[in-house]
Amino acid sequence: MASYNLQATDASQSTPKLQRGPVTIRAYVSIYFKVGEEPIADSRTCALLRAGESRTLNLPVKCSKIAVLAVKDAGTVTIAEEIGGAKASCSS
Repeated sequence: MASYNLQATDASQSTPKLQRGPVTIRAYVSIYFKVGEEPIADSRTCALLRAGESRTLNLPVKCSKIAVLAVKDAGTVTIAEEIGGAKASCSS
């Protein structure tokens, strides 16, 4: 299981490319997040995850990324893949 810690700030940050399947996002500060091939987190087009909450997503395709943006205060976000990890077949 691969796990990534991102610093949610006032600028969009994204994970490396992820495998298809379940991924859990744990937010220690309130964040906006977006999933996509090259996502950019934007408060007008993203889902909200409040501080202290977690959400499990089932990514439908491999090589997706998750972008995060702090709502107000900067802080840490942990994104954990339930299976596998980033694969070399996901070209950068």
